[in-house]
Amino acid sequence: MRLFVNLEINCQPQQAEMIQAELSVRGFDTFLEKNELEFEASALQDEADTSDLQALAERYQFQFKQSIVEEENWNALWESNFQPIVIAGQCAVRAEFHEPFPQFPYEIVITPKMAFGTGHHETTQLILEYLLAFPPYKKRVLDTGCGTAILGILAHKMGALEVLGIDNDPKATENAQDNCLLNETPMEIRLGTANILPDNERFDVVIANITRNVLLEEMSTYSRLLNQGGALLLSGFYDTDVQMLVEAAQAHQLVFVGHKSLEEWAAIKLTKV
Repeated sequence: MRLFVNLEINCQPQQAEMIQAELSVRGFDTFLEKNELEFEASALQDEADTSDLQALAERYQFQFKQSIVEEENWNALWESNFQPIVIAGQCAVRAEFHEPFPQFPYEIVITPKMAFGTGHHETTQLILEYLLAFPPYKKRVLDTGCGTAILGILAHKMGALEVLGIDNDPKATENAQDNCLLNETPMEIRLGTANILPDNERFDVVIANITRNVLLEEMSTYSRLLNQGGALLLSGFYDTDVQMLVEAAQAHQLVFVGHKSLEEWAAIKLTKV
């Protein structure tokens, strides 16, 4: 019987991604979002480095509980924490062990492993809502920072002509490929960032659900990769960051179309002129 180290993390939302990155280099490869302040991290006991967890907690100012669980109990814990969700009454997101939802037009099956994007986080939900409201039918779509590939998978299911997912985390790209197989979605997945894409790779829709600072750094790249009239969907930031991102976008031929909010999180839609 294999044993797992399980961590229950309570932190500020803006710290979660960085903490997960730190834990991933310490052997933790499964992350489950419980709410905006809590997530769980798990790793095989033989692969987990827990020697400096207290120092890490002090550095990033988070609280944690550590436990050892057997494989059978860990699977039960994972299943109990991953609940299906429905977005805008149109798209169900579930795990393999849930019953199908044939009553909805779209259904996505996700195994998150360590990648971001189960649909439970507000930023993921906001982009899913944008895709449902403005279907990318017959459009070429880029999902940068794709994580589990949940956004790209929905775009493909909604009739996108072609979808490219890219992420700079090799475990995320592996997970994205697995999820594409689960959903019978022929979506191309690459390792890297949007910056590595050449000028001749143009898209009608670019999706970036990352962090505010990365979005600011890569804004010129998104504009370069967008066809004229194309849509840019951004999330991963708070309501208070909207104006800053809109002003940055205006310097790169990107015009603000509108924004959505959920709790304190936001998403914006821009178009290239």
